[in-house]
Amino acid sequence: MSLVYVSIDLETTGLDRRRHQIIEIGAVAQEATGKELGRFHAVIQRDSLYGDSFALNMHRELIGILARGGGEQPEHAFGMFRNWLHGFAHDEAVTAAGKNFEAFDRRFLDNEKHFPSDKTFHRRVLDPASMYALPSDTQPPCLADCLKRAGMSSTVTHGALDDALQVRDLIEYYFKQHPCGKAALDMLFLELKTLGAPEGVVFSLETVNDYLQKARD
Repeated sequence: MSLVYVSIDLETTGLDRRRHQIIEIGAVAQEATGKELGRFHAVIQRDSLYGDSFALNMHRELIGILARGGGEQPEHAFGMFRNWLHGFAHDEAVTAAGKNFEAFDRRFLDNEKHFPSDKTFHRRVLDPASMYALPSDTQPPCLADCLKRAGMSSTVTHGALDDALQVRDLIEYYFKQHPCGKAALDMLFLELKTLGAPEGVVFSLETVNDYLQKARD
């Protein structure tokens, strides 16, 4: 059994989830063995747009699509997204991945009336910032810095699907560079399932080291 995760990115009209809106969803489902399982993309039509000038200018091409009547109605778009996500659920929830997903994207989804995300995602999230952080960093690296440190193009388009794919690529590259860590992660997930352990189980450092040694052998 391998870890299956979904890299998710949202584009919004600003940073305030109470006032601003999700206008684009991009996601890619991935098996940690390197196999892509599917992609999702939707532009979301809104009756009126509420946002800050910086975000609206950054997304001016997307705003143009919406102004011409493009995109899906919110109820339809989020319904399709929810149904698509459930195809990659493990223990009735999805393992999400994303740059700052927990603090930003998930909070926007929690605030979206057409998307009850409270039971959709596992509490554990894969964030490439933790994989590419350096001891000298004063804060977690941004997506562009993560890409640069992985030797990839550091151009970030701020397109939802593009960003989700870049996060997927960062995670897959990290797994390839740290195969023992990936193997240990797979073994931990299998052990959790075998033991029927609750999601909040804590493994000791000695147990994790044992798994790492098995992966190396």
